[in-house]
Amino acid sequence: MLVTAGLAVAADSPLRGPVLGFVLDPRSHSIRPIQGIPGASTLGPPLDIPFAIDRAVFSVQGNSALIFSGGGAFLVRGMRRSHPDTLPLPISIPDAESAVFNAPGSAALFYSPSGRQLQIVSGLAADPIAGVAIDCSGQPGVITSAALDAGATSILMTMQDSGAGSVLLLQPGSGTASPRAVLTSPLPSAILYLNQDRDALVADSGSNQIVWIQDLNGAAAATVVAGAADGIAAPVGMQLSTDEKTLLVANTGTSSITVHSLAGTAPVTQLPLPVPPSRFDKLNREPVLLFNDMGNGPLYLLDEAGGRQVYFVPVN
Repeated sequence: MLVTAGLAVAADSPLRGPVLGFVLDPRSHSIRPIQGIPGASTLGPPLDIPFAIDRAVFSVQGNSALIFSGGGAFLVRGMRRSHPDTLPLPISIPDAESAVFNAPGSAALFYSPSGRQLQIVSGLAADPIAGVAIDCSGQPGVITSAALDAGATSILMTMQDSGAGSVLLLQPGSGTASPRAVLTSPLPSAILYLNQDRDALVADSGSNQIVWIQDLNGAAAATVVAGAADGIAAPVGMQLSTDEKTLLVANTGTSSITVHSLAGTAPVTQLPLPVPPSRFDKLNREPVLLFNDMGNGPLYLLDEAGGRQVYFVPVN
């Protein structure tokens, strides 16, 4: 079923001017565009979506979102039109409260943190198809973060249980249902695939470390690439530079972003932030990065492509 808001003619009308990305406005339960360029941005009017939105996850491609509303999950496409299309998604797992896109935006992983169940939805550009539900309820604790590879065949998830954490690898299409532990870590808080999904980076907010897991499908060798001495302090998110040679880490403990050379060829640098980061998400491919949620104050952006300058977006 396809839900199309607005008139057909209006649905083809694009948003005016450049759009950096989109954010959820929790006050109006709506999605709003960030219009303009870094340093000269404003929040645009809400998109025409015919119901209140509780939570939203946005693709790096900047044209689609996964939204949660009234206990259901939906895909929003064509967001750069004034009236995007909204499709219900056939999620069968109960309490699916979180989701993440894969890097191409072609598929998404939905999961229930406390229920420890997961489900992949592929075909997001055409006709979404839900895979079989994956039951990990035999694993202790809750899912704290997850990542889906580009081919939508491999899942990484971090789990935490009373101060003991782990990173698990699942490959639903391989015929092996049981997850494989690739790292034990006190309080894993974020995870990223890299090197064409052969490796992964894990941020741990308990040990204040960034760990590089190399050869996930083989030896899964773990190496600490940054720690407290390098400015890691309660990390909440990580992002890679476009060439994947540099890692940026958002640290709540020091209200800063630390910049790390993965090859170790450059010293660590630290970018002070005006607020403690609560997230670290790409708004687009450039990339422009968002590191706080909408509240009483402005939104803050990091322009990675423009010299790593911090800019604010007034909230109205």
